[in-house]
Amino acid sequence: RSNSIRKSLRDKYKFKKNDIVIILVARVDPMKNHKGFLYAFKKAKDNGLDNFKLLLVGKETDKLNIPSDTLALGMKLNIEKYYNIADIIILPSLFGEGFSNVLVEGMLTNLVPVSSNIGDSKKIINNTGFIIDEINEIGMLNILYKISRSKKAMLNKLRKKARLRAYKNFSPKIMTD
Repeated sequence: RSNSIRKSLRDKYKFKKNDIVIILVARVDPMKNHKGFLYAFKKAKDNGLDNFKLLLVGKETDKLNIPSDTLALGMKLNIEKYYNIADIIILPSLFGEGFSNVLVEGMLTNLVPVSSNIGDSKKIINNTGFIIDEINEIGMLNILYKISRSKKAMLNKLRKKARLRAYKNFSPKIMTD
């Protein structure tokens, strides 16, 4: 994670220091489940999770009907730069995932990974983040509440564990071997 890029982009997009920013990086497609996650996020906001903010990056995300405290940037080049804004990476897919590069990229940037239990997500995350076992709005809402109740020290520990796990297990050399 680059602290200078983080500060610069958080300032540019008006995220506050204490905001917990969740990033969802995916093209708009029914399998990626933007609709379900946006519903859960709005419900969480309506029920008091004030310091949570959502950043959507991916093709056509800028055309979505989004709740307050959500920023949709559309498709971006140099996506690795935008991971620096966030604290948590989420993959709320309903189906069709294999090995998620997005999760690994987020983990390498010190983000706490959160994913539906689909494809290789559970294998990628292991004990470094959160798995959404019920892939529906209630399951996602429960995970958001669980994260909100987590102590900052625990989330920091998960960030470090996630980065180390991604680095040790999913480096380009290891993946090509």
